[in-house]
Amino acid sequence: AKATPKSEQKPPPADTGEEKATAPKADDDDSIERYRRAAADGSAAAQHNLGNLFAKGQGVEKDPAQAARWYELAARQELPDAQYNLAVLHDTNGDLPTDHKKALFWYFKAAENGYALAQYRLGVIYATGDGADRDFYQASKWFRRAAAQGQLDSQYNLGVLYLEGQGVSTDPREAYRWLSLAAIQGDDEAARLRDTLAAKIPQAERRALD
Repeated sequence: AKATPKSEQKPPPADTGEEKATAPKADDDDSIERYRRAAADGSAAAQHNLGNLFAKGQGVEKDPAQAARWYELAARQELPDAQYNLAVLHDTNGDLPTDHKKALFWYFKAAENGYALAQYRLGVIYATGDGADRDFYQASKWFRRAAAQGQLDSQYNLGVLYLEGQGVSTDPREAYRWLSLAAIQGDDEAARLRDTLAAKIPQAERRALD
């Protein structure tokens, strides 16, 4: 059977990293109020984290529209986490009505700022045609950028594109290389495809690729 790139029903939320650690406790009304003031004063980190509270309903009533408002303020200050999370809200199966144009715009912003999850999502959008015209060349471009940062599903998907010759020239060695990296991170399907390819590549070449 032909291998196909992986996607998901709903994009994962951003890993907020150190910004998450600075967020006030969601059950502390005074902390949330201080947080609102910091966000209103223009703190991109506070705006993003306030967006997170509204997106998740932590300490406040869940309100995707308010989440989008605060995410957008932070996104316009070039905060990649906020750009990505804003895109997710507008994406297929997001918490706001689907708006592919807005989702694509903010994924691009985050991806150009080096955000691996946004690069992965652009790859999925172009590989599936859900949100933009199907374009395997563009899919390979964005999967490659995310894969180079260690994003597991992008490594798998780039390997599959090389295996099937979609958007790139068929290249069993490049397929083996990226599937091996995904397999090292624990992807069983990547390991299966890699082992199938191994029989077609001389051992000395495989050593150089591993």
